[in-house]
Amino acid sequence: MKRVAVVVGGTRGIGKAIADRLVECGEFRVGVLGRSVEKSIVIESEDSIRAKCDATSLDEVGRAMNAVEKHFGEVNGERGVHVLINAAGVNHDGVMASMNETQMDRIVRTNLLGPMHSCKVFSRLALKHRIQSGSIVNIGSVIGSIGNVGQCVYSASKSGLQGLTKSLAKELGSRNIRVNLLEPGYIDIGMTSELDPDYANEVKMKTCLQRLGTVEDVSNFAMFLVRPESEYVTGQILRVDGGLS
Repeated sequence: MKRVAVVVGGTRGIGKAIADRLVECGEFRVGVLGRSVEKSIVIESEDSIRAKCDATSLDEVGRAMNAVEKHFGEVNGERGVHVLINAAGVNHDGVMASMNETQMDRIVRTNLLGPMHSCKVFSRLALKHRIQSGSIVNIGSVIGSIGNVGQCVYSASKSGLQGLTKSLAKELGSRNIRVNLLEPGYIDIGMTSELDPDYANEVKMKTCLQRLGTVEDVSNFAMFLVRPESEYVTGQILRVDGGLS
């Protein structure tokens, strides 16, 4: 019984790893949304579709998610989107005194307002089609909980996902739709790939497992959260950080 999943920010990094896993497992029909879908190498399948979408625009998110829903049509007698992964994210390191307004706006709009947009559209579709169960997984960062020098705005944008997750879990719980937040630590890809080697080694030494995380570490946990095995888990902040926090 295949369900429909949408991955926002699924063209690279953690989002792409989750999108690939969703397609590979054979349990989902997957819509991959991102700004640069032409660069995506997500697994091509009759059960996958890519759509260009800027998560900071509510209109674009609405059009893209509705397009995915219409493309796959009725699934097992039920229409709608059953799983939403919010994985889009950006960062500009810099102490608060040096951050300019453009950088601050882009971080907050992508990391916090973007997930709000997709959660809003997902909720409307879920309620419209009265889906029997659903799961939203927001991808945050451990920095949203512990903070870090030079990442005030990034940390604030990611900590905002905690309130979004907990409140939305209470709003949608009666509809059997679960909402959880994954907070990865330092993952060896994307935004952390250019870490100074000495700093990267320092991070490893502060982590219980003494290594950086991988996208597979995060995608494994995300897959658990979208499957029936986690049907009694909602409103939770779950860290995949190797013990860093």
